[in-house]
Amino acid sequence: MPDSLKKIFYQEKPVGVIAMISAIVGISLVRTFLENFSSVSASDPFTSGYSAFTHFIYFYFSIILSLALLLFFLTKVALPKILGLMVTLFPVIWLGPLIDLIITSGKGWKIGYNILEPAAIIPAFFTFFGRLQTSGVTPGIRIEIFIILAAIFIFTYYQTKNLFLSALGFIGAYCIFFIYAATPSIIALPWLLKNSQTDYSLFFSGQFSNSWPIAVHLLTLIPKDLGLLFQQQSELFLARVFWLGTVLQSLLVFKFAMPAVWQAWKKNLRLERVLYYCTIGILGMFLYPGFLNPEKLLNLPNILALAIFFLLIALNAWFAVIVNDEADIEIDKISNPDRPLIKNTISLDQSRTIGFVLFIYILSGVILLNYVTLYLLLMFQAVYFLYSAQPLRLKRFIFFSSPLLGLNALAIAMAGFFLVSPDQHTVAFPKNALWFILFGFAIIANIKDIKDFAGDKHANIQTLPTMFGLKKAKLLIGLACAIFLLLFSFFSGSAYLFFATWPFAIFLVYLVNLENYQEIYLFYLFFAYMILVFSTLFR
Repeated sequence: MPDSLKKIFYQEKPVGVIAMISAIVGISLVRTFLENFSSVSASDPFTSGYSAFTHFIYFYFSIILSLALLLFFLTKVALPKILGLMVTLFPVIWLGPLIDLIITSGKGWKIGYNILEPAAIIPAFFTFFGRLQTSGVTPGIRIEIFIILAAIFIFTYYQTKNLFLSALGFIGAYCIFFIYAATPSIIALPWLLKNSQTDYSLFFSGQFSNSWPIAVHLLTLIPKDLGLLFQQQSELFLARVFWLGTVLQSLLVFKFAMPAVWQAWKKNLRLERVLYYCTIGILGMFLYPGFLNPEKLLNLPNILALAIFFLLIALNAWFAVIVNDEADIEIDKISNPDRPLIKNTISLDQSRTIGFVLFIYILSGVILLNYVTLYLLLMFQAVYFLYSAQPLRLKRFIFFSSPLLGLNALAIAMAGFFLVSPDQHTVAFPKNALWFILFGFAIIANIKDIKDFAGDKHANIQTLPTMFGLKKAKLLIGLACAIFLLLFSFFSGSAYLFFATWPFAIFLVYLVNLENYQEIYLFYLFFAYMILVFSTLFR
């Protein structure tokens, strides 16, 4: 290959994750700026926040990851090199609006999705996005895409010397671009076919009218004008689609780019704790009487909101794990020697890079939910930082540690409640539930200290086991948790739940006081009990 092409296809040194993210965001912002001259009329305002800072950026991140995964499977070139190449070539997206300005003598051409009737989707696919319309995939965008497709063909051929794989890369990349360009039409297609309709906006109008964001406070005001409201809800909906696409594809990229680190990180996910907090979030949702309304639950924007909410809980939990593992290295050498940082299967720099990416996804995900849920999920992370890390590291003090974890359980429950509740006032959350969750989960949180007894004792961390001895503390913790369960079931007003709770309470005391103590059994018991609680709501 000529040296000039090698300079294009290969970076002189590896591009770091933080540098890649920064470059993609910066290039995306410049592209949005150019679109404000080529893709809007004189009466249109500057690109809205949901478009510029969520929808568009997630769109570009998601499509880059899709193309990178395609090239990886075709060429077997290391994903970091492929991503470095794609980021280097990414400024080509500036060409689209610039070409449109040139060919229209400065008037511009409205850039948008390819809005296609069901019968037009297949013809459009075989005619390079179909006929030109007043808005959609403009001439500049088509030229821009063709340049990218040509680069993919050349790169694949250089790596494989195989014309078939090169053609497959070209066609596969075109399929990716076509799907992304026609996303709204493809999403609405099943409904349009079922109802013999051709106007995709009818589908989305019906979906938006039953969505939770239509009735709650977003980060921007909800417009009174119906046209602007539809546009805002569309931007939010598509931002959710591409945020999910970005996060899920990032996990695939992580798996294939760094398989050894992925395996070590995967073993440290502590999925039982993630499910624990997801269950608390579901409990909060059930506290809103209208949560089980089928029109709301089967609503596509709401399904996306739920998916993002639970994924954010997982990301928050994993980020908290990273912060805690770094802060607890000396403790984990004694209590948890199988942790990645202790075994050196993940370096400290790698752990911090993973944490940075998780934090970026948390910040960019919470803004797609309502304001109250955003605040509570960020507070959840802030409390965990104060709990685990310097300078405060409040887990050292028994009068702070468990109450803070109870506060975090309350934050997740309230986040779930306000995600689905149209009433966003604090007083809408049931007061009795507030106190039970806060104090009850503060009591339950002491269970975590049992397995860390040796390490906490070595580090002078104040817990019930280190203060009273392991045997006495286990009896105290088990009885306190059992009493809480019985009080909770009694004040629930359900005789069925109260009597059904007794076997769980007795078994809990037994599991906590086992000589061969296994924390995972208590998680199983918790999940089984929460199923009982949820089923009681249907009686």
